[in-house]
Amino acid sequence: MKPVGNITQELADFAGQLKYEDLPASIIQETKQVLMEHIGTALGALSTDKGKMMVSLGKKQGGTPESSIIGLGDKVSASNAALVNGELMIALDYSDIIAGGHDGTYVLPTVLALAESAGASGKDLILASVIGLE
Repeated sequence: MKPVGNITQELADFAGQLKYEDLPASIIQETKQVLMEHIGTALGALSTDKGKMMVSLGKKQGGTPESSIIGLGDKVSASNAALVNGELMIALDYSDIIAGGHDGTYVLPTVLALAESAGASGKDLILASVIGLE
């Protein structure tokens, strides 16, 4: 019987060693689609009561202007952007649970906020999204 490995280490190794160039074209395309779906859903939620309340909260709490609230020119702290954008993405009850993966609603708001605050490239954004959704 093979000894049970340290799953946390295995996951960390996978995330740390995966490169954009390792990704199949189909995965890159699917990830772009998932990103567009979630951003579009967030834009649609801006006109809802929940969306308006979350935007108001995000602006009120503010913080160092690092990351954008989707659809607005306002920048707030990365953590506040992730919170508001996550709530916008789920406000219309949209879910894209991928078989064996994670729902983008719980992954992408943080990836988007941190990528923007760090000045990451589009390739880095896609790679981080793939790892999070995996």
